[in-house]
Amino acid sequence: MADVLSAKLGRRVSPGDLGFFDHTRASAPEPTGYPSTLPEALDVLDGLAQERADAPTADQLNVADADLSSAVLSWMIARPDGIEADRPAQQRVGMRDVRAIRDAAATFMQLDFKYGGGHGHRALRHYFRYEVLPLLNVSYSAKVGTALFGAAAEVSQLLAWTAYDTGNHRLAHRYLTSTLRLSQVIDDRMFGARILGNLSHQANYLGNHAQAIQLARAAVEGAKGRATPRAMANYSAMEARALSNAGDRMAATRAMNEAARHFERADTTEDPLWLAYFDEAELMGELLD
Repeated sequence: MADVLSAKLGRRVSPGDLGFFDHTRASAPEPTGYPSTLPEALDVLDGLAQERADAPTADQLNVADADLSSAVLSWMIARPDGIEADRPAQQRVGMRDVRAIRDAAATFMQLDFKYGGGHGHRALRHYFRYEVLPLLNVSYSAKVGTALFGAAAEVSQLLAWTAYDTGNHRLAHRYLTSTLRLSQVIDDRMFGARILGNLSHQANYLGNHAQAIQLARAAVEGAKGRATPRAMANYSAMEARALSNAGDRMAATRAMNEAARHFERADTTEDPLWLAYFDEAELMGELLD
């Protein structure tokens, strides 16, 4: 199929472009690049927002175990940067601005759910670069700043998923690791663990089951005492998925039981809005997938 399309289009089309893994060419490990400082993280995100998700990319993401472990450890032991509140700036951000970002994210998320395939990625990255990122460097209160960084992380995560849906796993992975760094700013361990769960989902999909297990376990351990039961159920379900695909049925069963126990204690009144999708049907879908 790839050869026929290559001949028709007059350019190289790889099995990876068609959604298949191309094992004919070895790819070099992709640097994880976990940003060490907030300015570095914002620079990375600004650069990513200029990249097209449909640009040519390597057929299969290859992340070195050592780089991944370093990124996970950095997040696990890091101290939060904290919000630099009320600094001198020409622009002042309020909760109205934060609500606008969350509403925009919800709109793009609905488009993604309805149409898939990375629909809206180009418009979303333009919005992220010109409407969201600049606000992180202006003036706001500590409360508004915390909400603002949380909203920015949600948009960044959605950019990762829309890049994932186009098959650009390198771009998706870089968005996710940079989003993980954003969660560190405001010490949002529950959202950071969600990003680790997303990275586990990606590694699992790409057949990197050992990495998927490591990432899911990091999510579980990193969020203990800081996440709602529903969130913990989600992280444990990700661990169960990775263990099952790795062939460890006993450990997978244990993780599935942990997910079920957490979910039994779930209370929607204490869950953030981004977790609303994770209902009983979603849990069963994860465990039976």
